[in-house]
Amino acid sequence: MYPRLLLATCQMCLYIGIHSPAHSQTTIDGNIENVFDAWFDNTGNEEEDFLGYLTALDEYKNEPLDLNELKEHDLDNFFFLTDLQKNDLLSHSSIVGYFLCLEELQSIPSLDENTILMLRPFLKVENLEKALFTRSSMKEGNRIFYVKWKQKSKSNLETELADTTMLGSAAHWVIRYKWEGSSVFKAGFVAETDGGESIVWDKKRKWADYFSCYFQLKRKWKWIHELIIGDFAPSFGQGLIVHNGFGAGKTSMVMLIRKQGAVFRPYTSVNETGYFRGIANVLNLSPSLKMAWLFSNKDIDAHLSSQNQDSTQSEIVSILKSGYHRTLNELGNKQNANQKNIGIQLQWTHNRATFSINHLSYFYSMPIAKGNDAYELYNFHGKNNHLTSIDWKWSFKNFSTFGELARSHNNGWAVTSGVLLSLDKTIDLCLHYRNYGLNYVALDGSALGESSKPQAEKGIYLGTEWRPAHKWKIAAYLDFSQFPWVRYQIDAPSNGKELLVRIEHTIKRKFNVYLQYFLETKEINENYILEKIEGLSIRQRHKIRLHYAWQVHPFLELRTRAEINMVILPSSSEKGHLLYQDIIYHPTSSTLSLTARMAIFQTDGYNSRIYAYENDLLYESALPFMAGIGRRGYFNLRYKFHKSITAEFRFGQTSYQNNHRFYPEINQSANSQKEIEVKFQLKIQL
Repeated sequence: MYPRLLLATCQMCLYIGIHSPAHSQTTIDGNIENVFDAWFDNTGNEEEDFLGYLTALDEYKNEPLDLNELKEHDLDNFFFLTDLQKNDLLSHSSIVGYFLCLEELQSIPSLDENTILMLRPFLKVENLEKALFTRSSMKEGNRIFYVKWKQKSKSNLETELADTTMLGSAAHWVIRYKWEGSSVFKAGFVAETDGGESIVWDKKRKWADYFSCYFQLKRKWKWIHELIIGDFAPSFGQGLIVHNGFGAGKTSMVMLIRKQGAVFRPYTSVNETGYFRGIANVLNLSPSLKMAWLFSNKDIDAHLSSQNQDSTQSEIVSILKSGYHRTLNELGNKQNANQKNIGIQLQWTHNRATFSINHLSYFYSMPIAKGNDAYELYNFHGKNNHLTSIDWKWSFKNFSTFGELARSHNNGWAVTSGVLLSLDKTIDLCLHYRNYGLNYVALDGSALGESSKPQAEKGIYLGTEWRPAHKWKIAAYLDFSQFPWVRYQIDAPSNGKELLVRIEHTIKRKFNVYLQYFLETKEINENYILEKIEGLSIRQRHKIRLHYAWQVHPFLELRTRAEINMVILPSSSEKGHLLYQDIIYHPTSSTLSLTARMAIFQTDGYNSRIYAYENDLLYESALPFMAGIGRRGYFNLRYKFHKSITAEFRFGQTSYQNNHRFYPEINQSANSQKEIEVKFQLKIQL
């Protein structure tokens, strides 16, 4: 019944679109989508990590940047640009002169057609002075209000909860407000209540379980470059201390390995742990010297060794990052501890060289307990942690180098360094080295590597992009990693390597097709029985993907993907496959747009699960994994009632089948399981 309903809805929307006037629709959204798709393949992160970048792009769409006034920190928000492309953009004026029109972007050798398509909506060629913080600028600013509601099926919620006694309803609510007074000041807030959380006015549960707000002032006075009061996300260096900006990591975007982004950005996410709360300020000490400093004071969710009133007798067993407070147990861990931070950065810039000194201190209200397992031996424990680093970046013509050297309070050291080189118009190369010490501890670190934290790892990364002919591109990387200490479920020092090769063919505004192969080799525990160490064995993972996107009509795009995932162990193996079809309908002149997908999947188990990026509501994305046997489908509808009112609706369903041909041990009479998710969002521009 469900596939027929989805197909009928798609046909109806296509009929409406075909019989309505439509103008040319660029593939800008699809190209940016591909960037996030590749990023998700590596990170597995969801909307929270890139929401700030989507927000910045939306602001630039409303108020494009002047191409002749671009600065390096402006380009950091265009996360899809490589260092070499940024260098060419910034040096164009000094070599050729001012841009006369946007079409001149085609004269920059490193910018391909897809990159130019992504850039154009956010740029203009016009000298327009910044608006001041005045009464008129406040009146002319944009004020946008969002209300989002979503709900999962009961069975879906119960699988997430060990204790199914939820304190509130299954509905998930989010309220956002964003106020932009020209490009000088911004303010906003986010309020959220997850499904299962109650709305009660008491010490720990107020009208919303989570509330975040900020006020940002940029380039108002001579000395103040930026000021944020409220919640913000800091980014120092290459992530050895802290980083919340974009860095693609090990993906098919092989040249985007350098961490980038503004030192501070307002925090607009519903992720309840990835922020600092207080004040952040960037001062212009001189034309070439900036000082950034921060102070943060926030309560954090923590599981304590004792829950009595005498906090001096307690230790933090673990810091909880889920943000869920749906049961009495989860609510009991809410805001049990306090975290304070003090940080400072001195940054010197000259021509295309940047050098920074960074420091960040952590102060906890009670000590973090030392772990009992062997893999936790070198993890952080205690009340205070102090991190200091130096980072650098230097670019010259087609050459760019970057890196960071850091030290933690217990004399732990870490270093990361890379080189980007363009040999000619057809070949780009990159090399990256990392060495993160055993006792180096950075709780919010996010540097390039195999582990989630920059600790106890060494590695070398080699990547290349080759454009052998017009419309063809071959990207590949090879990464070697070494772990000198035991890890979770790996009871001995181990090694690993990764190989990715992607062959891509693109015809502008027509179609894009690529074939991608990924190989991962890791050493893992051979046997878990009786907790005995039986040595390590080799696990290989092979992923093969064929993806095709066809622009059938200026407002209609079809995307097809087939993927195979194979996991090979010495004593067993698993395989899985996925096939999906997307329909993207988005005419510029119509008030209705549609995105829909139908997918079928089959895997032998959890190890062969397959992830697939999905479109979602505005400023959101989804990355569900599929395991077992079943099908998944969803559709998103967006309808503009008025120039200031837009409504969005999403329906998604996953159906699992107990097929005895592939799972003989499962009872044939067992019913298939369904997971349903419904979302609705209303955007009001005041």
